[in-house]
Amino acid sequence: GAYAHQDVPFEKVVERLSLERDQSRSPLFQTVFVLQNNEQIGGLEIGSNELESISIDHVSSKFDFSLAVTNNPKGLVFDFEYATSLFKESTIKRLANHYQELVNSVLENTN
Repeated sequence: GAYAHQDVPFEKVVERLSLERDQSRSPLFQTVFVLQNNEQIGGLEIGSNELESISIDHVSSKFDFSLAVTNNPKGLVFDFEYATSLFKESTIKRLANHYQELVNSVLENTN
């Protein structure tokens, strides 16, 4: 059903759900996980235009917590972004260590 209605504006979806709005927060979710399984190296060409990705340092987090995992030639890169008003750095480091143990365990136990 979502694909059939993908042209519906996001604001309309939120309005229909009758959620209480707080402009400082995302109305539907506060946690994001992104897996970029893109092994392309260098820029992307579209016609005569070449696009390349750039890294941007964020001053504030868009969500309470987000984790982006990118595959590059050296391996997986994990980018944790979080609201410092909600999480301590030590909590995020502990979470990162647990996540690393999980990934290592999965890799060691694949058949």
